[in-house]
Amino acid sequence: MLEKIIHKFFGSKPETPVPQSPPIMDRPIIFSDESIVQILLDRKTQTRRALRKQPKFSICPLPASPSGYAYTEADDQPKRHVPGCPYGKVGDRLWVREWWTTEHRAFDGEPSENFRAQVTSHSERLYYRSDSPDIRDSRYWRNPIFMPRWASRLELEITAVRLERLHDISCADVLAEGCHGSDWHEYAELWDHLNARRGFDWESNPWVWVLEFRRV
Repeated sequence: MLEKIIHKFFGSKPETPVPQSPPIMDRPIIFSDESIVQILLDRKTQTRRALRKQPKFSICPLPASPSGYAYTEADDQPKRHVPGCPYGKVGDRLWVREWWTTEHRAFDGEPSENFRAQVTSHSERLYYRSDSPDIRDSRYWRNPIFMPRWASRLELEITAVRLERLHDISCADVLAEGCHGSDWHEYAELWDHLNARRGFDWESNPWVWVLEFRRV
């Protein structure tokens, strides 16, 4: 009876809003030819990317931060939030950019047995350098930076994100990075080949975003 009176004068009880899940984002990421091969073989399920702004002191967990981490410049300095991972969060998708070309650019429309073609949803015949390791002439290939979304053949789902020092990589992580053995020396050489000229050499032990992923 009381419920009927309340409903008559005050209307129905307002519904409790349902929390909305963050939208799934779709971002590009560049991989080397060697990494592409390992991803296609399902041997590479991790990648490490250096923080663009390296903290001078340390990084520590902080749940209130957008990234879940904070950094300090000195013992007596306040903690500052580390911005969220630029590659996304768990559940987000990464579409892979790589060296590529079209049939017309590769050999002016003439087929070649040395190129392995892929046909995209746009029905345009495309070629990827990681499939043709013997053909490295830069005249044929387009820089990954200029690869449009429709030309990408690989999509990855982020399954885990964390921050750590580069030297914290474990033997299992080395294998997940697509290396042929668990010896970190091989990974260190690969890291320097890709990152040393950018100021993030192995010896400097930079802070890195660790992304774990699976092929979609």
